[in-house]
Amino acid sequence: MNLNQLRYAVTVAETGSFSRAAELCLVTQPALSKAVAQLEEQLGGRLFERSYKRVDLTSFGRAILPYVERILLVQDDLTREATTVLGQVRTTVRIGMSPLVGPRVLDAVSKLQESDPEVEVVLSEAYIADLHRRLAADQLDVIVSPGATKHSGWERRLVYEEDLWFVPRASPSGSKGGSPKTAAHMGDICHETFVMVPDTCGLARVTRELFQSRGLHLRTYPGEALSFSVLEEWAALGLGAAILPESKVSAGSAVPLVDENEQPLVMAVEALWRDAASPYVQAFVGHVVTGGRAVSRIGSSSAWETLRSRRVLSPPRGA
Repeated sequence: MNLNQLRYAVTVAETGSFSRAAELCLVTQPALSKAVAQLEEQLGGRLFERSYKRVDLTSFGRAILPYVERILLVQDDLTREATTVLGQVRTTVRIGMSPLVGPRVLDAVSKLQESDPEVEVVLSEAYIADLHRRLAADQLDVIVSPGATKHSGWERRLVYEEDLWFVPRASPSGSKGGSPKTAAHMGDICHETFVMVPDTCGLARVTRELFQSRGLHLRTYPGEALSFSVLEEWAALGLGAAILPESKVSAGSAVPLVDENEQPLVMAVEALWRDAASPYVQAFVGHVVTGGRAVSRIGSSSAWETLRSRRVLSPPRGA
């Protein structure tokens, strides 16, 4: 076995998809699938259960994966020690992000690298539960995701907000029945049925809290899409409407989502890191903040009062 096989297996486990893992690892899907199959053969058991909609770890895979991650961490330590001995020390910043927040994070990574070419950025895209687990295990230095999360020993900052958009469902004739021309008001769409995704990247939570914060009942389509990128396709089929952040919208029929005062409803995104973050983590967070609207540090009651009136999130306990 080799390190590439191990990296591929970990990425498949984190994304739940061979195709997405291949994109992140910069290899073709057949090459990645073959490498994982060879690893399974060498280990003597199947790591993944493959289905049409999802790839999940087997019980064997769940038992083996922590050892695979440990090997990769040791390899990272070996590389850092070798460069230190040779006098070629480079600072590594390990950044994790939810698939829902990619564009702003990538721009901040670019600015960080421009400001200090000696910084090596290791970027990982994963679902929120995996991001939190890896941050707690000191496998990541900072993560960026939607939602407010309190955790002992973690620092956090609200870094930006992104407008939410409404994607109307197609009528049986193929047109977008009842679609607002310039904006969608919550009062006008609250009786609609919405297509949803699992609560893995943060979008399902955002949508549910958007309705709950206004005392509205969320009607959902009985099926469930694997990723948010499918929601527009399902809306075009007439299965239901959808709510997406602006950067993830491509449908021409989509319109901004606003409250009763014509103010945009937005998704709040935060950065989380462990105590005593390096100056490079602080610099990265600063680049994310300055790339968008001005926001205040989480923990301020006044900041959360402002958020509560417009955003989908409620103030955390103790704020």
